Amino acid sequence: MLHLFTYGTLQPGQRNAHLLTPFASSHQRATCAGWQLWHLQAPHNYPAIIQGQLEDIIHGTLFSFEESLTTDILRRCDHLEEFDPCDPEKSLYLRQLTKVSVLNSPHPVDAHIYIWNPVHTQVLRSQHIQVQDGNWASYISQHAE
Repeated sequence: MLHLFTYGTLQPGQRNAHLLTPFASSHQRATCAGWQLWHLQAPHNYPAIIQGQLEDIIHGTLFSFEESLTTDILRRCDHLEEFDPCDPEKSLYLRQLTKVSVLNSPHPVDAHIYIWNPVHTQVLRSQHIQVQDGNWASYISQHAE
């Protein structure tokens, strides 16, 4: 089973949900610790995460997919997130595995997650907004641009 944690436009109800939702075996609310969430302002209007402290929590959705869909799902997401596995240094985001906590479950899940490429962190911190509560869907609904 492929697990993918999303915290932005790929979540159900968001503008890129159509790329994942129809193919998912399941999706459920989840959190991930150790990351700071940022909102990239117009014209971008999407989130990014960077390494934070253990107490920093982001809220999102854990998708699960049949193993046979792994290549297709990761290719779709890599394209959207501008991640090139052959040239990560020039990628906008990087894909990695992390531990995700599913609400109402004591067992963490290993899931793929897209993080902001650290080479761009200074630009992120100087030009964009940190979402203190770690919930981008809530933030964007309150601050529609």
